Amino acid sequence: MAPTKRRRGTALVEIVHGGERGVLVVSDGDHWMLPGGGADRPHETRFEAAIRELYEETSLRATAAVTLFDHETSNQHRVCYMRATGTPKITDPSEVRALGLCRSDMSIIPIDIASGATVGPTVTPGTRAILERFATYRAERPTFFAAFERYEHPERGDGNREPNDRRATSMIPSQASQILPGTASPPPAFQLLDSLTITTSGGPRTIAIYQGDLTAIPPKEAVDVLVVSALPDSYRPSRQSLIGALDRRGVSLEALATDKAEDFRPTLACWLSKPIEAAGPAVQFQRILCFEPKQRGEPAEVIGDIFQCLVSMSSKTPINSIAMPILGGGVHGVSTVEMIAPLFEAATHWFHAGLPIETIKVVAYSDISAAELRGAFGVLKRLYTPPVTAPTTSYKYDLFISYCHANKDEVDVLVAELKRQQTDIRIFQDTLVLKPGTAWQQEILESLDSCAKIVTLYTPQYLASAICLEEYGIALIRNRREGRKVLAPIYLRTCTLPTYMELVQYIDCREGDHALIIKAAGEILSKF
Repeated sequence: MAPTKRRRGTALVEIVHGGERGVLVVSDGDHWMLPGGGADRPHETRFEAAIRELYEETSLRATAAVTLFDHETSNQHRVCYMRATGTPKITDPSEVRALGLCRSDMSIIPIDIASGATVGPTVTPGTRAILERFATYRAERPTFFAAFERYEHPERGDGNREPNDRRATSMIPSQASQILPGTASPPPAFQLLDSLTITTSGGPRTIAIYQGDLTAIPPKEAVDVLVVSALPDSYRPSRQSLIGALDRRGVSLEALATDKAEDFRPTLACWLSKPIEAAGPAVQFQRILCFEPKQRGEPAEVIGDIFQCLVSMSSKTPINSIAMPILGGGVHGVSTVEMIAPLFEAATHWFHAGLPIETIKVVAYSDISAAELRGAFGVLKRLYTPPVTAPTTSYKYDLFISYCHANKDEVDVLVAELKRQQTDIRIFQDTLVLKPGTAWQQEILESLDSCAKIVTLYTPQYLASAICLEEYGIALIRNRREGRKVLAPIYLRTCTLPTYMELVQYIDCREGDHALIIKAAGEILSKF
């Protein structure tokens, strides 16, 4: 039987010493390694262990921390990137024999060596692998790390603080108080951590982050819809799940699933409940949007799918505000940075595209997840710049053709007829390539906004395409926002259309009938 791997929290802190920059490492006398240790205390997470061990081994107190990635060697490491205050020094020579700075070439500059200690030059293979992975991770995200280094959280109540005041303040005071000795304090019930309000053509839109219990939202923070995630058709409450917590509040997802208001499956992996009449204590949300992906994707894919659900839902049901957990997509074992970054990107872009939802609230439950959420959101907030969109007063193209490549033969017939009937018509036909690992496709918005009208061709393949559904979602919002017939759907081949597509009048050309397609070209030019 293979030995059980130890769960370790690993602290990664960049420091400057003697004019050189590197990563703080510790030595047991024989090998250099990253600060950290096992999550051995009752209910301690690896994130907590990393912060505690950094303090115990180096005297540094973390003031900002986010999980970067998990790394498996002979142990299971959760690698946490931190900013910290204090001067690195050995606190227990029996545990740590030396502190050092590790350069990019893995050479070590000693910082503090215990009296009488001899220290070897070797970096452990596990530490070397983590540092090499970190170098790649950092190189791929330069703006994030630059902003993280500049991050400061304004002190509450300090109305006289100057904008350029660089006094050190802690991003995670509640986090530190739960880990460092002698400073314990109770967690907040439901607390706003940070927010960003942006100006759009439809009015102000806000994305806000909180710490608290999603099943105990106070009345002043009430929302229209609560987003939860579940495995397909699996709603049994468990002790530690949000579904279980809702059940204890008198809200049964199993019962709501038997009589849905809208079922967007299988086209979109979600369904919307009817208005909730809770048997238990009053709840501060009116409906539940249950997200049920058939398989777990990458974080950005999951976030993209959630927003497709929100766009479709809001096209029929008036929704002003939603609340969701940080892992609302059902993705587990990934860092908060990996989830909040695509969520932030998708929310801000959809707001600018015209998503009618006014407020999105992202809620973390524990001190630890709240600390990660607050740190990552603060960086993203400072990186935010409004997206540049094409002007709507003049258009580069007359028509955008949204279709699946499997139906190109019928599309060619349509395009040829459109050009025959109107020789100077400008058509954008090239399908765009979906970028993997992206929750929002800016190129799609820019292309759609450069076209006066949008033709969509419904087929089974169209409904199965992520990029086609994203094109349709943006077109649907434009159709409603501009108050004119921007969207011109063609029902090309029989498929089960979701309700939100049936709401927009389409031209019936089933089953790819060329005569009907030619007739449809004339209707598009005359009616749309």
